[in-house]
Amino acid sequence: MLANPGDSGAVLDRVYVSLDLETTGLDVARDVIIQVGAVKFRGPEVLDTFDHLVNPYRLLPNFITQLTGITQSDVDGAAPWPEVAEPLLAFLADYPLVGHSISFDLAMLSRAALNLTNAKYDTHDLATVFMPKATEYSLTGLAQALGISFKKAHRALEDATICHQLFLALLKRALDTEKGVLEAMSAIADRSAWPLKSLLAQIGWEAADRGPRSVGILGLDMESLRQRLSRPRPVRPTETNPLIQKEAIEGLFGELGALSTVLPGYETRREQVRMAHAVAESLNEGRHLMVEAGTGVGKSLAYLLPAILYASGKGTRVVVSTNTINLQSQLVNKDLPLLNKALDSSGDEPQSGLQFTLLKGKANYLCLRRWAHLARSGSLPSEEARMVSKALVWLQDTDTGDRAEINIPRRDGYLWDKLSAVTANECETLSGLCPLRTARARAEGSHIVVVNHALLLSDLATGGGVIPPYDHLIIDEAHHLEDEASRQLGYDVSSQSVDDMAEDLVRIAQDARSTVRLATTNRFHLERLAELTDRLRGTAQRLRQTWDGLAGRVSRFVENHQKHGDQGYQLRITRSSRTQPDWSDIEVQWEDLNQVIVDSTHQVERLLLAFEPLESAPLQDVLLELKGWKERAEEARSRIEDFVLHPEKEYVYWVTLSGADASPTLSAAPLEVGPKLHEMLFSQKKSVILTSATLSVEGSLDYMAKSVGLEEADRLIVGSPFDYKTSTLVLTVSDIPEPSGSGYQQAVEDGLIKAARASQGNLLGLFTSNSALQSTRRRIKPLLEAEGIPVLAQGIDGPPGQLMEAMTASKNTVLLGTSSFWEGVDLPGDLLRVVVLARLPFSVPTEPVFAARSDKYDDPFNEHAVPQAVLRFRQGFGRLIRTKSDRGVVIVLDSRIVNKNYGRVFLRSLPESRIKQATSREIEDEIRDWLKKP
Repeated sequence: MLANPGDSGAVLDRVYVSLDLETTGLDVARDVIIQVGAVKFRGPEVLDTFDHLVNPYRLLPNFITQLTGITQSDVDGAAPWPEVAEPLLAFLADYPLVGHSISFDLAMLSRAALNLTNAKYDTHDLATVFMPKATEYSLTGLAQALGISFKKAHRALEDATICHQLFLALLKRALDTEKGVLEAMSAIADRSAWPLKSLLAQIGWEAADRGPRSVGILGLDMESLRQRLSRPRPVRPTETNPLIQKEAIEGLFGELGALSTVLPGYETRREQVRMAHAVAESLNEGRHLMVEAGTGVGKSLAYLLPAILYASGKGTRVVVSTNTINLQSQLVNKDLPLLNKALDSSGDEPQSGLQFTLLKGKANYLCLRRWAHLARSGSLPSEEARMVSKALVWLQDTDTGDRAEINIPRRDGYLWDKLSAVTANECETLSGLCPLRTARARAEGSHIVVVNHALLLSDLATGGGVIPPYDHLIIDEAHHLEDEASRQLGYDVSSQSVDDMAEDLVRIAQDARSTVRLATTNRFHLERLAELTDRLRGTAQRLRQTWDGLAGRVSRFVENHQKHGDQGYQLRITRSSRTQPDWSDIEVQWEDLNQVIVDSTHQVERLLLAFEPLESAPLQDVLLELKGWKERAEEARSRIEDFVLHPEKEYVYWVTLSGADASPTLSAAPLEVGPKLHEMLFSQKKSVILTSATLSVEGSLDYMAKSVGLEEADRLIVGSPFDYKTSTLVLTVSDIPEPSGSGYQQAVEDGLIKAARASQGNLLGLFTSNSALQSTRRRIKPLLEAEGIPVLAQGIDGPPGQLMEAMTASKNTVLLGTSSFWEGVDLPGDLLRVVVLARLPFSVPTEPVFAARSDKYDDPFNEHAVPQAVLRFRQGFGRLIRTKSDRGVVIVLDSRIVNKNYGRVFLRSLPESRIKQATSREIEDEIRDWLKKP
């Protein structure tokens, strides 16, 4: 039971002060305060407020004025900081302070010589724990989620007011949490320096008044969790052997078919029906198929419907693999439920009882054993205490233990790594419960299993065992298959990964030493184990030192043999590279590192043997961590040895230097993935169907078929139902310099400005390099924003999701993006009317894998470089027209598409559109004229 924390008054009845600052920026060392807002409150009652502007004695950045509405004249007439600080200190007194990410506000106050000793409670922390599934943790995002109204955010008093309401809402959520959960959470916090520990203790004490409750491990209701993580029976083959009938496909897709009953405004698309027939034939006859389906075909329904008919009719399993999370989500949350509903309404008996699921890689699932081990640790950093508590709240209602259900910001990814399933092998569970095993069992009980390319290929590379057995596979977004196979069938060893290994070894050694005291009082055992764990800590230090020695030699080798380029130092390591005199220095340094890794694994083995006679649940957790570390170390040792001493003939090897310290990453990939995919995948399955909107070059699938090793497949190209000839103008510009020529960058910037003015925004500019994007943004942003056209750039103005939201909210925005924006962007209607392709998307000729694969061709430019660039070009083109009613312009600001013979290949690979050549002066007029047409 919790001890009374001794606080006077109920937690909701105390007086608090919510605090917020506006500043000239987010750099504590350089920026200053321009406004202070505070609200003194007891429950919902506001007792007093504090609102003062502060003169910073400097110019305000434009973005701060735009964000806050505070102008230069506002602060120029305000009081200096000393005149604000004194009344602020009196207002705050010794009341507990509440703020959103309050550590920043306190750091700014401390820099301004106002050091506060008040208790401090962060609403960001509280929301992180008690709202684990919140889509975002910004102040306004949480306010909207909880129905808290506000006028204008980013003014200090208004934000402090929002924070007051948010704090009360979160306290009420906390007080409604089960007593056992609160007790466990308070105990976790008490073993840390988490600033919320006193507040959690008070909440837990008040919750205790609701009486006793039977709880399981660490506050978990194990019976409830067991029911939620229940496992279905595996799919069983039927005694019959039904085939998909052509009439069934046509009936379901017909104007009065089952789909029309569940899709408002449904129209039959002959292209969709044609693709569905081809997929059905492939499944029925056990044949491989490549099918390109243009935008608007509805390819996901075209392959899912036959897959459902086949799998449910035969009592078998069809695996569907995608490249992106967005498509996975669409399939599982929208398309499959919709088709299931349609089939149920059709009355077709074979479809009853359809089961489908999403299966992910092991790192996506919570390991209950690791979570419990961390929760029981003797002491925890504040961040770990928060993450463990957040997971505890989430565990009260999750059915999957899937990371996608819980919001984990990128900066907290390393904390999730401490809780996720680290091995696909069988291990000890927490009371027999394991989300990873549950996910696999659900896949075994499903007719349709949705995975991603990374899991599909990593499972193949490790010999299977994660995805349940299957004979039929559909690969959507198949244009990514070659690249993902290169990653999964290759490897990377980075300085960060070795540092992580060393850090983990120290942490495991410390856990072992503290845990063993709970398992035995035998002095000999204690002394022996203390000696072994001390050695491990020393070994971890030597591991870092010897890796640093090898890394230094590798970095110098790269710097000596390669010039610095746009993507940082990168050098392909060839047979001739290994004959250079300074390569022998790398080999010598490798021997030192190799010895340390071998010694470390031997020491781990000795520690495992020493633990063997002892029996303790917490000790078993440490043993599994040690075994997992040993596997990682042996894999890293094997890969580095392969890279340095024993390269395989059919692999490409290269080094990339990154960061301020130019730390190296050693990488390897297959020279060709086609033969490996054929051997490991295509030859082992009855039918594999590859599909995408962009698989062909000039109407041929030959290039893609050869790249992925599926040359014997049936082939089909299904055009788009959209009328590109009347909806899309492709504008080529012939009078600007080529990308390698002087004046090209300025011509791109001028072209973008003209295009944005003509369309009044609603423009997506696609680039092939970050440097070109950044240069363009610097020039066009002030010019266009002076005309009321906002300019946002990937990597500068926010992450992709945030930029897409901004583009959706403001209809006249210009959005500049690089690689990830060439596909997946879906902005229908007037949100996007112009797409500018700044440059034909050729690969960098010196990129190691591209260069090595180019060597395999007689005419590498036309046989490899051009087809690869055409496929990317088509992806960029596809961003414009997303619905039947869309209309717009694609501008190509690369004159090679007109002036080089190979330019015709790009244009002939597009859907039949209106193609027009213009001069740079004519860009504005051509866009305006086209967009005016009905």
